[in-house]
Amino acid sequence: MGDFNINLLNSDSRLPTDEFLDSLNNTPLILQPTRITHNSATLIDNIFFNSTEHHTISGNLIYDLSDHLPSFIIVNKFSTLPKKIKIIKRDYSNYDEEKRLLEFRAVNWKSVFDNTDEESFHIKVSDINDNNIPIKVLSKKYIKSISKPWITSGIKISLAINNKLNKKLISTRSDYCHRKFKCYRNKRNHLICISKRNYYDKYFSDNKTNIKNIWKGIKQIISLKPSACDISLAKGNLSTVRILEMFLTIIL
Repeated sequence: MGDFNINLLNSDSRLPTDEFLDSLNNTPLILQPTRITHNSATLIDNIFFNSTEHHTISGNLIYDLSDHLPSFIIVNKFSTLPKKIKIIKRDYSNYDEEKRLLEFRAVNWKSVFDNTDEESFHIKVSDINDNNIPIKVLSKKYIKSISKPWITSGIKISLAINNKLNKKLISTRSDYCHRKFKCYRNKRNHLICISKRNYYDKYFSDNKTNIKNIWKGIKQIISLKPSACDISLAKGNLSTVRILEMFLTIIL
């Protein structure tokens, strides 16, 4: 974040900047002018963000502390968002590209553009998109699952069984239930470690020529909470570690 002295509202001068930011998977969060004078309005201050696991609220504050408006960002993890906040995405499960193109071709665009109301074009395009790629509200369960892609359907079943054993342990408080729960929990954690290790090994192997995705994977690993599972990730597979070593050697 800061004053970059590059006006992102000027499409002619921002192309190299866009390409650089895209290579790092960064997205600008400030979309309105941050420096406003009597004869100009420029967007030269910004906050860039590259996390897919967080929900952000950002903008400018109207305050005369300086000739640049102060910018702000509020960050929340998707998994810990308040219930009133809904996350949406386009549902491509039944998407038919040919059907969508036919709908666009069937529109009388001359009458749309002849309409002095600028909203008519936006409404027409939005209606076609909503009809072919409807907006779906994501459930908390789904948001949590995509933040940990190594959690397979089999592991989810194991988690459910583990929760049942834990409830039984709490209700009975017996030594037998405690041993059974502890044994199953250790096996479950071991499976999660193996699945996580295999996921990142495949991820780096598939993206060994894609610098942007390699950086994304490195940041994901760094942001993980330290655990025995993360240690096994580093020790378990030489190819993953080798990819990281080669990449760091190149950039250094």
